[in-house]
Amino acid sequence: MRTGAGALDARYVYHAVVIDYELQKGTAAIDVAEVVRNVVGMAVADGVRSVALPLFGAGVGGLSVEISLATILEALETAAAGVPSPLSVEIVVRDVEEFQQAAAVFQEYEGREARQAEEDRLAEEAVRKLLEG
Repeated sequence: MRTGAGALDARYVYHAVVIDYELQKGTAAIDVAEVVRNVVGMAVADGVRSVALPLFGAGVGGLSVEISLATILEALETAAAGVPSPLSVEIVVRDVEEFQQAAAVFQEYEGREARQAEEDRLAEEAVRKLLEG
């Protein structure tokens, strides 16, 4: 859902729910991915050029900073395919500890192409071993 930003230095606030309190279950990474793709889609439709995203599901939702951020980055890669113009994305963290954890994820994160190349290499290696033995 989108609302006006009130006194914030922004045009809109996009609201997203990633935890189901009624079922008393935590946040699933798949829900975070869907929310990120939906927010990007709404932002693009609204002509927004930059968004700030929190670490959805981290904290009360039960996801670690690492899983939340990796999921967000993967969802952004997926959503980027449908974005006709650049969209600046800022990840917002709560404190220094979250920042340090997020920085480590950014440093280790490999894009989809690198992950696919590694999966292909491992698959070729497995097939080669099967054929040899």
